[in-house]
Amino acid sequence: MNHHKNKFIRLVKDHQDQGPIGRVALSWITKNLNGVPDEIVEKLPERRMARSGLRNYCREQGNSVEACFLTIMAWGGMRTDHLRRVWSKRGEWQATLKQLRNTPSISRQDAFRLLSRLRADGCLPGMRAAFFTKLIFFLRYEADGYIMDQWTAKSINLIEGRDVVLLDRTGLVPDRVSDYNYEDFCQCIEKIGVEINQSPDKVEEMLMSRGGQKAEPWRQYVKMHFCR
Repeated sequence: MNHHKNKFIRLVKDHQDQGPIGRVALSWITKNLNGVPDEIVEKLPERRMARSGLRNYCREQGNSVEACFLTIMAWGGMRTDHLRRVWSKRGEWQATLKQLRNTPSISRQDAFRLLSRLRADGCLPGMRAAFFTKLIFFLRYEADGYIMDQWTAKSINLIEGRDVVLLDRTGLVPDRVSDYNYEDFCQCIEKIGVEINQSPDKVEEMLMSRGGQKAEPWRQYVKMHFCR
């Protein structure tokens, strides 16, 4: 077990569940996005969501895939200009998201490939892997497609001692990351889960850690030790 992995285990041993984060979907959407149909707006949550609550929300078939999409973006804190751009393309991604949600046989790697193709075709403007893997995690029936943003990617690269996830010069996850990289990333998370006796989705939450002015210890550690 390498030094970074040992440090991770020590720093997250007292990890507290993330709890509700992000924005309140209803107020955020009604303030920043025009023309959303009433039948979608009336289904949007009126409070911030925690991970488990958001997954349950996305499992409710009474909540349309569009309502789920907007709520996931609120949870993830998407920039409003990016939200407007990607929402304008909803006619080009709705069918794929319904497929991800309603077809259990679609693997996480298949899901990544489908969304990468939409991205390459210009159907997901303002939405790179850091956001579309949120769709994979919350929309698919199995919660085994983990969120791959800069913090989970940097964490896995540190712990594994190799470039599991390729990053660009600014330290973000670029479009050139493949479905094979994503599968490798997910398997690394699952391996850590076995080693520390935690569910993989909990490991991913620990790897992401909380940032901001009061960043959690692992986030601080990654900022200090990660070199692009």
